[in-house]
Amino acid sequence: MRRKLLSFSFFAFSFFSFAQDGNFITINGNRINSTDDFRKLKSAYSKEKMISARKKSTEDPVLIVQFKKPLSKNEQKSLSQKGINLLSYFSDNAYYARLTPGFYEKNVNNSDIKTIFVLKPEHKIASEIVENDIPTYAKEGELLDLVITYHKDGTKKRLDEDFRNIGLKNFRINEDFNQVFCKLSKQKILELVELGIIQNVELAPAPAVLENNPRKNLS
Repeated sequence: MRRKLLSFSFFAFSFFSFAQDGNFITINGNRINSTDDFRKLKSAYSKEKMISARKKSTEDPVLIVQFKKPLSKNEQKSLSQKGINLLSYFSDNAYYARLTPGFYEKNVNNSDIKTIFVLKPEHKIASEIVENDIPTYAKEGELLDLVITYHKDGTKKRLDEDFRNIGLKNFRINEDFNQVFCKLSKQKILELVELGIIQNVELAPAPAVLENNPRKNLS
């Protein structure tokens, strides 16, 4: 009798790291410098809002906010009153966060904030996709087999609407892990990452391999 051994593959989320001095982070091979000057941040935010408006998006941009110390659950909840809506934990007391316009006036003197990192759409794309280092299993003509991670404030209804607006019809949503499985061309990926709801786009893991081991004779 043959026994089948299933080799499991786990989804790899976006590769990120903090510099030792905290002045920059790395996401998907992209170096992102910190922004602790609120005037510069407000300018960057306003620019992002203008871009979103041209694309008929009403979303507030998602940034990464790093705090000087770990936050309690009560502190996390109170931040929403200051215009900081935390979405998910990043690393080293930093969070993905959606900032509302009132954030600036309410946080200019917020001593708990260490620094902020402004994200761009291209930061969401895994480096192997950008560099066109695509394994055979993940490619079907011009289509790439993808796992898309979306921010936790996204809903299935919203995803359905946004995905269909960019012409994506065949996809599967896993709400337990905030992930979407689909096949897209690189051109469509560039459209996809413009959506504020999208956190990361990476290749699907390699398919599980079934290994057949001959039955051992028992003496």
